[in-house]
Amino acid sequence: MLMIKGAPDILLPRCDSIVGDHGEIRTLTQAQMQRIDTIKDDWSREGKRVILLARKLTIAPFSSNAEKEVLQAAREGLTLVGLVGIVDPPRDEILNVVNILRGASIRIFMVTGDFKLTAQAIAEECGIISNSAIVDDVGALAREAKEYSSRRSIVLSGPELITLNEYQWDQLCLYEEIVFAR
Repeated sequence: MLMIKGAPDILLPRCDSIVGDHGEIRTLTQAQMQRIDTIKDDWSREGKRVILLARKLTIAPFSSNAEKEVLQAAREGLTLVGLVGIVDPPRDEILNVVNILRGASIRIFMVTGDFKLTAQAIAEECGIISNSAIVDDVGALAREAKEYSSRRSIVLSGPELITLNEYQWDQLCLYEEIVFAR
């Protein structure tokens, strides 16, 4: 049996079945996938780190090239076992440290491997993002040179970063609060 855990946005599309309430294996429906995605997003907005648990029964034992075979087996046909939401609260002193740094006119950026919604929630909790109501995303960065928006905070994911052109990088650097997420 192959057991795997990881980011729901990566592993969920690889699942085609789900463990039912009584341990039975059922086909994973589009409606169930949407519900799981909604739960993941809700938990992420609460600052939880969400992990998907899955498994796969293999037909034959792995050979001497087991690592490659395991990676291949994990690409499709997984059975979703469940989701886990982990709460990892910031250290007690972090808010005070952020306030001291802000008082010294130091800009604070956050770089994390967390999912974008989780990263934003944690940044808000730590005081790195000061007003969650006006947080921009990559859509706020114009593809061509134009007047800069007066927005203060932005959250970007890795895949979004690689799409930025020179003008967008210039606009990004003007933000006071930036969070870079997975």
